[in-house]
Amino acid sequence: MNTFKSICVAIIIITTQKITAQNTRNIYYQKNDSIKVLRLINDMNKLKRTDEKLFCAAYAMQGVPYGGIGMKTPGEESLVINLKKMDCITYVENVLALVWTQYKESKNPTRNPFATFCNSLQNLRYRNGIMTDYTSRLHYITQWIADSAKNPLIYEIGGRSFTGAQKIDLHYMSSHLNEYPELRRNINFQKIIREQERQASGKTIFYIPKLTLKKSQQELGIKNGDIIAFVTSKDGLDCSHIGFAIWIDGKLHLMHASSYRKKVLIDNRSLYEYMINKKQQLGIRVFRLKI
Repeated sequence: MNTFKSICVAIIIITTQKITAQNTRNIYYQKNDSIKVLRLINDMNKLKRTDEKLFCAAYAMQGVPYGGIGMKTPGEESLVINLKKMDCITYVENVLALVWTQYKESKNPTRNPFATFCNSLQNLRYRNGIMTDYTSRLHYITQWIADSAKNPLIYEIGGRSFTGAQKIDLHYMSSHLNEYPELRRNINFQKIIREQERQASGKTIFYIPKLTLKKSQQELGIKNGDIIAFVTSKDGLDCSHIGFAIWIDGKLHLMHASSYRKKVLIDNRSLYEYMINKKQQLGIRVFRLKI
């Protein structure tokens, strides 16, 4: 496996050494990933509508193997850019970061669109867009959508179909420390995560129940390219999966990174068929692009 490179975005210098100077941040990527980002932004420049640009990026990831963000320096938080394998959240983050980058570059072109992409991805992945340590990541969907760094890009929608209600009670991470090595190793991180969970809890959110998902596009009010998050009954958790909405022959489907199929794909089942027999999946929250 090729060694991930690191860049200092503050001065836009590419190096094979990890940057640790003050006011810099560690960003790991492979050259092919930066080339792919620039190619996709160029392809998106040729399109007019935002949904077309989103699908341009989303389709380009089809077939990418399922997996986490990959290599980073142990014990040190780094922005890892990995377009060669993705889980459900990194798939959504990468696609949204590409859309956001193309939008920002179309308004205010820079000499380094890849640096703009890095900044966009960091704004999506970290609390207030600031990367410090493991606890600065947005680990829950409720935290992710509420974070102020995303305000220019996405918002949560509602409507007549949102008849399900869930009171947020987050404690899954702090209750399952064995699943999170960074927390298991650091007692201070555990305290911070517990406080973050407490602060994000108590709010009631509304969602579309899964039994309703057989309805038409007009009835549901879901558009192509909307972001779909699966509401779960799993104790301590708010959402268990995320992807993009796509309508095929009048039925709502999901574009996502599938842990079962081990790759990014458009599910051949309708979303209703996908969810109906999964007891812990209650329904969906829906987020939409502003740009």
